[in-house]
Amino acid sequence: MHLRVFVDAAGETQFSPLDLATAPTGLTRSIFASRPAGSMQDWHNAASPMYIITLSGQMEVEIEGGQRQRFGPGDVRLAEDTTGPGHISRVLGDEPWHFAVLIIDQ
Repeated sequence: MHLRVFVDAAGETQFSPLDLATAPTGLTRSIFASRPAGSMQDWHNAASPMYIITLSGQMEVEIEGGQRQRFGPGDVRLAEDTTGPGHISRVLGDEPWHFAVLIIDQ
C-alpha cells in the first residue's frame, strides 16, 4: 500500500493513494529507526515532507474523525501534513516497528 497523508484546502488532514511515478523527489537524507511495541505518538505533524517506509512490524496512523490506516512491511507513506491538525501514530502488535524515513528537500 502506498498512501499520502496531507492537509486539504479546508485545513483537514486526509489520506489519498500515492502514485510513486509522480511522487516528489529531491531526497536530502535518510534515517533508519524503530519504535517499541505498543508505543504511541499523540497528535503531531510531520516535521517536513517525508516518505516513511515500514521495514518490519505494524503501525497505524489516525487522522481527524477517527479514520485509520495500517502499514506493514513494504508499505510507503508520504507524510505531507506539516500544518493542520496532524495525526496520531501507533505501533501495533507485539513486535517493534522498524522503518526508514526519507526526507524530501523543500
